[in-house]
Amino acid sequence: MATVHLSETHDAALVRLAHKARSAGIRLYRDRNDGRHYASSASTPGRLQKVTGLSCDCVGFATHRRCQHFAALLAAMGWLQGTPEPDPAMTITLAHVDGHYSLAADPEWVEPRTTILVDGDVKVRIVGDTFALSVHWLEGGRPIDDLTGYTPSYLDYYKCVRYWIEALDHRANIEAVLQDAGLFRAGEFTDAEPVAA
Repeated sequence: MATVHLSETHDAALVRLAHKARSAGIRLYRDRNDGRHYASSASTPGRLQKVTGLSCDCVGFATHRRCQHFAALLAAMGWLQGTPEPDPAMTITLAHVDGHYSLAADPEWVEPRTTILVDGDVKVRIVGDTFALSVHWLEGGRPIDDLTGYTPSYLDYYKCVRYWIEALDHRANIEAVLQDAGLFRAGEFTDAEPVAA
């Protein structure tokens, strides 16, 4: 009696991994400066893996020539047969405190602080000003990873908040989120070219 070993095709494995990536909550980010893609790590919160349409820099891809990050990117680009349904839209909200002087006998400057929440969970905290921003990934309200180095250095405070909202969910209505938090400047809404009379 012959034993038949059924093996998964490469394409079927990628579809399975794309489903697994979705279940694990892996998120994709795109650097707006150079267009490179990154995927969050399911095993190491706050870590980002560089992923392209051909490869990923994680150990899984180096070992098996496929991984959840790679499959997630292919699925997002629509390059897989049997691609899983897109994730439901996340709810992005902000908690913001403007910079202010403390009411102590010797007042000190308290830097502005914006916290980005995803589906009610605190995820990213941005503190500082245009000259010294710090960005942290939070789990359970505690900073677990410094994302300052992943934040483009040319961004001012407002653009930094916008950058991370888009990084967390590129489908988010950024203007509505900023308005709800009272965090916007009038100039942000005057991008239209003036119409000649």
